[in-house]
Amino acid sequence: MKKEKFTDFFFLFTFTIKLKDMNGFKEFWYSMKVFIISLLTNLTLLTLFYYIFNIRQFPPKFGREFWIITSVISLSVTFFVKKNRVMRSGYSSFRKSVIIFSSMFCTFMIMLFSIDLLSLYNTKTKEIANIEEVYTTNSRGLTIRNFDIIISPMIYSGIKSRKKPVSKYAQVVFTYPFQSKNQDIFYCLIFKKQIDRNSDEENRKQQLNELVVYTRDTIMKNYNFQKIKNFEYITKMSPEYRDISEALPEGQKAVLLKPVITPVEEKAKEEIISMIRAILIVFFGYIAIFLLSRVPNWK
Repeated sequence: MKKEKFTDFFFLFTFTIKLKDMNGFKEFWYSMKVFIISLLTNLTLLTLFYYIFNIRQFPPKFGREFWIITSVISLSVTFFVKKNRVMRSGYSSFRKSVIIFSSMFCTFMIMLFSIDLLSLYNTKTKEIANIEEVYTTNSRGLTIRNFDIIISPMIYSGIKSRKKPVSKYAQVVFTYPFQSKNQDIFYCLIFKKQIDRNSDEENRKQQLNELVVYTRDTIMKNYNFQKIKNFEYITKMSPEYRDISEALPEGQKAVLLKPVITPVEEKAKEEIISMIRAILIVFFGYIAIFLLSRVPNWK
């Protein structure tokens, strides 16, 4: 096994030397400059606009879909600038295509992960005395010492689909108003039950109805609202935002709070590590694509 690893390393080393002798290193350095300049330009623009609209003001003004579209528009502009510059180089059409499209794809993937990374900026939990202080506390995490709930929930249920892993599940959302001045702050709970995605529509409806009855008449009947004091402020950047919003009247402005056991900053640390790891994988993936594209048999 060690011998095989040494052989692979020796092959990669000698291959790199050959690249340099064949002006491969010069092309590699050129492609890296194109990639890094494009990446930094787009990330700078994304970070600037995200700061203005989603960090400087709270809650964030735009959701993830908006920032994906913004990234695509930004990449479209840099694509034409990059294409114009690369086409002036003396490389073959194949090499130019590799440099342009691989760098654009990897830049886009890094921007997607960066959107999630930016959404975690300054994530921390603040402790407040009562529910009225929510309006002036710009924090994704909240510990509320005193609050009361109005036991008059709005309930939304439906069949949802998940892409990764591919599955279908029944979902029930409960939104209870907090006792507040404007009664526009809601205690939000989501219950899910996976169902067979190959089952017929009648069977799915039956499983959904069973979940609604069970959560409403069993779980929520004896639910202790005072047990958990930690909450996550659900914003447009939160994965649950769309699901919870469906339980409210269309167009209603509301503050959505979901009880959490794990503090938001601890959850954010794990997500940040995952995002940074994913960004590094994409970055080195670009280098791998470039090297593989120079192997004659691979082409």
